[in-house]
Amino acid sequence: MGLKPTEEELAELLSEGLDLCVRAKKLDDDVSRAVAVGTPEGQEGTRCLTPALWVLDQYDTDLSDWQARARNTLTKWMAYR
Repeated sequence: MGLKPTEEELAELLSEGLDLCVRAKKLDDDVSRAVAVGTPEGQEGTRCLTPALWVLDQYDTDLSDWQARARNTLTKWMAYR
């Protein structure tokens, strides 16, 4: 099944998970700023949502990566309990 995860590895995963929680709480503000970046000055109603979609996609990618690593690490940890 692999090597037993160290306390440092578990602490790192917990830290990353908490960082993702903080990012999730700030996500609305980040998306609003990205929408503002995609809104050209003086052109009301014209918006490019690419920056906002990138912010959301990056968060989803990071969250999925963390979930997979956390699941793998915790599965290994449970095997050694």
